[in-house]
Amino acid sequence: MDILNLNRLVFGEILGTPAISRISGFTFTPHKNCKNLAFIALNATQNDIKTAVLNGAYAVIFDKNLDLTGDDEIAYIKVNDINLAISRLITYFIALKSIKFVKISELQKDLFKILSFPKKLTFAPDNEAELLLNVYEIENETIFLCSDEIILKNFGGKFEQILQNFEYELLFKGSIFFTSFIFDEIYYPNLSISRFFLPELCGIISFLNKHKIVFKIKDTKSLAHFEPIFVDKFLQIHPFGETYHAFLVEKDKDVFVKAAWFLRSEFSSNILICAPWNEDFGELKIDFRFSNLSALQNIGEFHYALIYGDKDEILQNLTTFKQTVSSLKF
Repeated sequence: MDILNLNRLVFGEILGTPAISRISGFTFTPHKNCKNLAFIALNATQNDIKTAVLNGAYAVIFDKNLDLTGDDEIAYIKVNDINLAISRLITYFIALKSIKFVKISELQKDLFKILSFPKKLTFAPDNEAELLLNVYEIENETIFLCSDEIILKNFGGKFEQILQNFEYELLFKGSIFFTSFIFDEIYYPNLSISRFFLPELCGIISFLNKHKIVFKIKDTKSLAHFEPIFVDKFLQIHPFGETYHAFLVEKDKDVFVKAAWFLRSEFSSNILICAPWNEDFGELKIDFRFSNLSALQNIGEFHYALIYGDKDEILQNLTTFKQTVSSLKF
């Protein structure tokens, strides 16, 4: 990028008469190789700027009053607001490269992670510094998947949203942990994912087909939602599917509520919905409240117990339980 154009984009003032005329990118990290780059002094000190210059920076964009004695060949660009300068650069590259944004939920984000797809589609970072580096380096017409409301508000423009799609044919309804279905004339056999997620997954598949983006479903076991922990009547942990009882752990509040309604609609008895006392779920009835996870020892009889919480924490508590048959209510 030409230094004069860069200066115009950030509404800056070039101090002195630098010998260099172009930069080849941007950096926010002064301690790494900065050769040919413009160092953006976001939350940077005087020493950070000196370090960036020593590491090869061709330009420095800053908004503080600093002592800039040193290398006259460097382009020092003074701006009124460094954050505003970053935003202007992002906006410019988004327009230049015809970059589009798609709003996704946290659940959709995790579902995208079990798919493989080309680099034309990528996840947007959750801060503007990383976003600038991304939009400078990526290819034209890249599509950003974004769950950050601030990024979408500032740069998303008329962003697209991915809606649930219920136009699938469910096969073999017997298990809630494995799914076979047909969608858009494609058969997806025996995926290790609950049918609870099919409306979201088919919405994503529909979006990908609409944009002619080739994809593959890879490791569905890595989906960190609705995660089962199989236990016996003493709450001792067993391998997948070996017992009649299972905790289903969900950390996303919105997904937890939907999963609760799903379980109650699919099963008539022995379903428990469990959550901490300090969490509010609106109209959803919570069957078992707890102040700490050790209270799960007194949970009572269940087939599936949906728990709002973190799987690792629950596993840790289960492994430390000291139980006797008389302490349980099975």
